[in-house]
Amino acid sequence: MQLDAYKEKVKEFENKQKEIENVLKIGQKQTELNLLEKEEQDPSLWQDQDRMKKHAQKKRSLERTIERNNNAKKDIADLSALLELAEEFDVEESEIQKETQKTEKAIEELWLDTLLSGKYDSCACVLTLHAGAGGEEAQDW
Repeated sequence: MQLDAYKEKVKEFENKQKEIENVLKIGQKQTELNLLEKEEQDPSLWQDQDRMKKHAQKKRSLERTIERNNNAKKDIADLSALLELAEEFDVEESEIQKETQKTEKAIEELWLDTLLSGKYDSCACVLTLHAGAGGEEAQDW
């Protein structure tokens, strides 16, 4: 693959990451995380177990999303730097492919966060399957 093709891929990754960042409202999530961290200084938080549990879950969720976004940005920057080095020095294409795949995986994980960013997506659920009357398909369950 030509370096120009990899550079185009980097531009695609950058555009996709920015789009995902807007959808996930990363700036808003960072502000919310900062408020949660300030709230941790309130001693009454630690006395209410339910409130503390909800607080910790919310904080973990925000941190995970922000971290994935930052990792994707870092991977894109690393790939871009590697391509710049490849223009001046001899860099193996396998190394470029490896870094491209790593970046693509980070973007895909971030995209998954957009799909699971609804109001109830962080909640647990129970799924129950019941076999009905029928032939072999019902027996499989």
